[in-house]
Amino acid sequence: MTPLAEAGFSPLPKQSEMSFSSIGRRTIVLFLAFAALAGCSTNGGFGNAGAGQFPPGNQNGPLNSSQQNPAGSPPPSGSDAAGDQPSGFSPSPGSTATPVTALSVDSASARLAFDAAANVSDRLLDVAFALKNPGAKPLTAKSLTLTAEGKPVGAVSFVVTALPNQTTQVTAAAIPLAKGQDAAKLQRLTLVFADAAGKMLAQSSIDAPHPGLTFGPLDETHPAGPPSIDSLDVERVAELGRHPRYECSFAITNPGKEKLSIAKVTIAPPKGRATDAAIGVDVPPRTMSGIITVVLPYGGKSLPAGKYTATATGRAGEVITKASAELM
Repeated sequence: MTPLAEAGFSPLPKQSEMSFSSIGRRTIVLFLAFAALAGCSTNGGFGNAGAGQFPPGNQNGPLNSSQQNPAGSPPPSGSDAAGDQPSGFSPSPGSTATPVTALSVDSASARLAFDAAANVSDRLLDVAFALKNPGAKPLTAKSLTLTAEGKPVGAVSFVVTALPNQTTQVTAAAIPLAKGQDAAKLQRLTLVFADAAGKMLAQSSIDAPHPGLTFGPLDETHPAGPPSIDSLDVERVAELGRHPRYECSFAITNPGKEKLSIAKVTIAPPKGRATDAAIGVDVPPRTMSGIITVVLPYGGKSLPAGKYTATATGRAGEVITKASAELM
């Protein structure tokens, strides 16, 4: 029996193409209710980040092991255009209706991610989305621009084609924050998708990601034992003009009675060089972390299929735990 099953988590139903592919994304709405959860301890980031490590505030998401999904970050939030609602639908109090567009945004969310390739502690906005095309012709989105209160937050170029009367698979985009933007101060994000000519194809608004990493207590029936990496997902990152990148998302479970200190996580693809991400996480005893996301570069022309292995290492260089997952 896996640590998750022992903790009381039930298997999630198989998702349709319109749902998020990763566990963390599939249960975003459930975990919006966790924000007020009593008894969770918050680490303002990932412990005491030393040289080359990332500072506090790069992750989000409370997690309670008594819930079905351990991935629980209040990541980000869903888009205003939920389900089959048109892109102009906006239930937020005081908000104004967005224009009717050719495509609608389905199940959008955002979370903060580590940039494993950065020499400094850059932050990335990891935005996941699907585009629904109700029309009779295929439409291709070539860019995504993010703004907050009318000010630029970031932008990325890619190619995502929505076929007629279909919804695309969930796509992940890693977007550097614009100069002067503070992730901790962002509240709402406006997403604008455009075609090659710059014409808007879809627009939506979502909550900005929570800037801190939150920990939830394990169930009393969860047995003591070694730490583990749980809910590991590996996905492609959509973008143009560079070598391919991919992202790894995971939670860390500490069922022991002592604090667990993790200096870095090393991700090894099936082929090619492994990459270190110095996350500097301290996991309190008898807790599980919210979802941690790391964006990594790959030196080849395309990402290889197969198992990607994540290895957590302690501050003294000791291997603490590892896990593997297939590229989605």
